[in-house]
Amino acid sequence: MSVRRPVRAARRLAILAPALALSACAQPSAKEHFAALQASLLAKGGLRTEIAPADAPYDRGDLERNFRLIAFRTEFPRSGDIIDERPLSKWRLPVTWRMIGDDRPSDHARMRALGARISEATGLEVREAAKDERARMLIMYLGPETRPAMRRALGQEMSDSSLEMFDLWASQLWVVCYATTFHGGDDDWTSGAMIGIRDELPDLLRDSCLDEEVVQAMGLPNDDATVRPSIFNDDEEFAFMTRHDADLLRILYDPRLKPGMTEAEAAPIVREIVSGMTDVPPADPARARPALRKPAKPAPRAPQASLDLPVPEAERGVLVPGPAGSPPWSGRTG
Repeated sequence: MSVRRPVRAARRLAILAPALALSACAQPSAKEHFAALQASLLAKGGLRTEIAPADAPYDRGDLERNFRLIAFRTEFPRSGDIIDERPLSKWRLPVTWRMIGDDRPSDHARMRALGARISEATGLEVREAAKDERARMLIMYLGPETRPAMRRALGQEMSDSSLEMFDLWASQLWVVCYATTFHGGDDDWTSGAMIGIRDELPDLLRDSCLDEEVVQAMGLPNDDATVRPSIFNDDEEFAFMTRHDADLLRILYDPRLKPGMTEAEAAPIVREIVSGMTDVPPADPARARPALRKPAKPAPRAPQASLDLPVPEAERGVLVPGPAGSPPWSGRTG
């Protein structure tokens, strides 16, 4: 199966900068490092677990602005881009997922609960792939012992450029987790996703990474410091998908919005959709909101070569290819 236009998103923690300076002297293990990071975030009031925080109300005006910031920008521009403009991206097929590597029963339970919330917001089926069923979303929980083996397996089927985010994540502590999505052939619909989460993370950061990367892979790839209450903000105030974030998914998966739309094409439709969300307070014209920054135009770029999606060997089995045109990853065998 060929893919094009990989879209990348990752959790980048600015708070890691001072922690890394200290680690150069003390040289704690990665597990100790991330435990200290989680403790620091909690001490500063971060990683809140509320879904609808009373101290962070929002209205339809906020949703319209925030959707445009999160859906039409990306943290990691493609090669050749000046900045972060991107067309709309969304799924239409059931999101069948599979976890490999150092996953735990609690990870599966967390994903089932998250999948139910995403299904409610989008109308899509989100579920764990059956043993012999191909999965469209591969979720990798990898530690220092398992990351090299997975990189070698992926490298047999994918180009180094397509694994750029994997390599950055594996080598840099400030990239805590990441997601890459793929589009098949000339189709604008998202057809697959690959997510990496460090096994060294303590439980809350581990669960928070799952929420953020899965929801970003659904078509909301950006983070912005002015978006609140949301996981799409690198201040790490909220750990899990909030009601605000679920509302962004509701907008994205309204059938009036088509994948491949530009921000200019979608803007009037987004306004129409948001105006009909009667369970959200109407926009308050007296409220001051940060200006919506316009992205720079993308620089010319050469067409991206097609790639074959990977058939990686997992620790507990082999992911085998399916028929041509089928989703990226298959069920385990062996």
